[in-house]
This record gives sequence, C-alpha cells and structure tokens, in this order.
Amino acid sequence: ADQFIPAVQQTSFTSSSDESRPVLTAELFSFGDSWEVVATDGFRLSTLSLPYSSAARKLLIPAKALQEVIRIATRKK
Repeated sequence: ADQFIPAVQQTSFTSSSDESRPVLTAELFSFGDSWEVVATDGFRLSTLSLPYSSAARKLLIPAKALQEVIRIATRKK
C-alpha cells in the first residue's frame, strides 16, 4: 500500500474518462524486473517505474476501480 497508492495517484490523472475507448480508461500494471504503471488518454502519457522483481505479468485495471480502492484504503476509521 505504501507504494501502490502513490503510484496510482501519480498516473491515474492521464487515464481517459471516455467510455467509447475503454482501453484508455484503464491503467497498465507490468511486473518483471521492475514494476511499471502506465496510463494514457490518447494525448497525455504518464508512466512510473519502481524496483520490483517477479515473474513477468501484465494487468490492465480500470482507473475508476483503482480510484475507488484508494478512496477506501485512505478512508479514516
């Protein structure tokens, strides 16, 4: 959570809200020698790379879902 929340906050602003191009409404998480987070709306591109080591894997997660996870994770009890 210490690295996940800032990574999403630093990249999610570039994801599109236009549902006619759904792949642009998500963020790409790529795991391998590093952990990369990528988002774009077709005009802007944001990317963040953090040290990480695991088997290569890629996930495409909707930006709205990620923002909801952050809202819940940072909510005060």
